[in-house]
Amino acid sequence: MNKKAKQKTQKKQWDFHVFLRGTIFLGFSLLMISMIVNNSIHLYIAPRMMIFVYFALAMFLFLSGIQYWRSTPRGQAADDGCHCEHNHQMKGSLLKKTLVYSIFLTPLLLGFVLPEAGLNSSFAENRGVNIGGVSTYQLANEYEEDANVRRSSMEDLYIERFAQSLAMDERIVIDDESYIDILNALQAYPDELIGQEVEITGFMFHDAHFEDEGLGFLSRFAMICCTADSSLYGLPVKGGDILSYENDDWLRVTGEIVMNNVNGWDIPVVVVTDITEVSAPSNPYVYPSF
Repeated sequence: MNKKAKQKTQKKQWDFHVFLRGTIFLGFSLLMISMIVNNSIHLYIAPRMMIFVYFALAMFLFLSGIQYWRSTPRGQAADDGCHCEHNHQMKGSLLKKTLVYSIFLTPLLLGFVLPEAGLNSSFAENRGVNIGGVSTYQLANEYEEDANVRRSSMEDLYIERFAQSLAMDERIVIDDESYIDILNALQAYPDELIGQEVEITGFMFHDAHFEDEGLGFLSRFAMICCTADSSLYGLPVKGGDILSYENDDWLRVTGEIVMNNVNGWDIPVVVVTDITEVSAPSNPYVYPSF
């Protein structure tokens, strides 16, 4: 074989499969970038976890660049020069290759096509509402008192002092930053806060177990890391025409804190004095302090 023929046989072409892998990495990178730019990433990931999202984004872009370079003739020549005596080409039938790539391409395409949405009351039906340490599931099934959530001594001390500071306020406004802390304080130290006026914003949730009690729940989903570990936190509300509102209606409710006995549990309840319909916030989640 002459030199010219030898060079021709050794000439490399672009590797489609490696190029496609680079495109998949780039596609996931662009999906993350689009979710970060339009702020929809917070529908799925808690702010404390964003550092890992940025790290993953950087790695995906890096790996995308590596795969694009490996798909070039020069990149393939470098692979051949590794002397590992291993064929780097993807093996298998066309069907097998299609199935492998579909595992990655399907969620990628769905990420771009499906509408962005947070959790709603349909998820709440399976999880119940956490009323600061006791859940509606416990209330409905008449659990014993020791079913309460255990907290660390540091968290208990924080909640106790937080409840004492709330007791000094003429009006308690349950905002996003202190949402869970206030609900925990209401359940742990109700005597400090009974009779105070409170304002709470959330979406309406009807639990069939408590409608005979005249109770609805104004709730928010709390997220620790991502939507998979989300829990529903809320307060029972009663009075006025609160039960006429539908599930997922966003309301701002003002009322007085009282104690109600439900299945042997004394729980804080808001007796409604004013109801205002509001738009859903851009970020529907709240986050714990601990």
